[in-house]
Amino acid sequence: MSAGGTLNASRYCGGDFVNGAMWQKPFVMKCKLSDLARRICQLKNQLFPPVSYVSVIDMVEKLKAITNGTLMGSTEVATVVSVLEAVAEFANTFAGNTMLITSMFEVIDNLLAVNQEALIESQALSNSSSRILGIVSDIAATLNITHASSHVVKSYTYFAVSIQETNFEGIGGQTLSINLTDFSESNVTVYNITLETEGNIVSSTGSVTLPRSIFNSSSIKRITNAVYLTDSLFLRHKSKYFNVSSVVISTSILREFDAIKELESPVSLSFQLNPGIKGSFPQCVFWEQSLNSGYGEWSNDNCDTSYDSVTQAIKCFCNHLTSFAVIQDVSPTESSTEVNVYYLDSVSCIGIIISIICLIITVVFYLYNKDLRLSNHCHILLNYCFALIGLCSNFYRRILLLTKLYELHKQLLKLLSCF
Repeated sequence: MSAGGTLNASRYCGGDFVNGAMWQKPFVMKCKLSDLARRICQLKNQLFPPVSYVSVIDMVEKLKAITNGTLMGSTEVATVVSVLEAVAEFANTFAGNTMLITSMFEVIDNLLAVNQEALIESQALSNSSSRILGIVSDIAATLNITHASSHVVKSYTYFAVSIQETNFEGIGGQTLSINLTDFSESNVTVYNITLETEGNIVSSTGSVTLPRSIFNSSSIKRITNAVYLTDSLFLRHKSKYFNVSSVVISTSILREFDAIKELESPVSLSFQLNPGIKGSFPQCVFWEQSLNSGYGEWSNDNCDTSYDSVTQAIKCFCNHLTSFAVIQDVSPTESSTEVNVYYLDSVSCIGIIISIICLIITVVFYLYNKDLRLSNHCHILLNYCFALIGLCSNFYRRILLLTKLYELHKQLLKLLSCF
């Protein structure tokens, strides 16, 4: 306990009737918190009963101000997520209040701008990214919609949420589409998100089309979609040569008592690739939270990939609902060809120089030795050596003229030109 009476560390004493009482490992996380993390934790105290709407709004507004443009580490991110989860427990009570929901989404939008290394560490330590996705999903599932037939869109800098609640029975397939003029402009507006009849979308940055068979059931109550312009909540724990090259689209269909997971007919998605990411071998993938020991990983199981030559988009067909994207192989290509050719030419030049030196030694040796010089085959051998020296010199000169070795061997070239 600190001098001011604030609890910093705690230790639980437990046990059983067999082993008796036993002290557990001390919980000292609060002792390691930064000043910023402590400030965030203190906001959570405003949620103790009795809780009023005003106190919750005030707390979330303060949290939004703290996270806006602030440099945060993994601990601060985990602390913010913990506070958001506490607020989400009261969100059902105030689900009809737009101001509260908007402020919570703005806090999440601020988290998406945090350094990705901090997000990776926070996800590894406290599963924070997965919990943020859960908060977005829960809010979208409980948010009150004034007009049941309307299509509600909540848009922010790095993500947008689309909610539709109506009588879906008998409706044909429909397509949610997002259109961005530029991938580099991280700002989604309500005008970027449209809901169209299946087949009306010609080209878009990203779209998801639900199969007609889904709408044959009267139990569907709500369809929610989330579009993320950044993969900050879907970062791999270990760096691999595959990068997300499209927007990320999350889709959920809510029934009376649960959400639809598996589909009889595949959901169809379309993605334009980000031109700023240079890669190859695009693959349709979905985020599987259970992989990588619960950290999460992209998987392409039960997802087919094709290319639409008309719209120049990547088409995906998957038999389940979750978060989808397209990844590309961005492993470095060997500037290869140039480097390898350079080394091969260098080896060739070295071999040719050695050959020329050996031929010159042979000529000198034959000319110096009188017995060899008077032999019958001397003239034939000398002519053969001179011919090889000329051939090697010419070949060597051509290699140098076509490679970077020319400048390094310019002086030697002048000498060889005498042959």
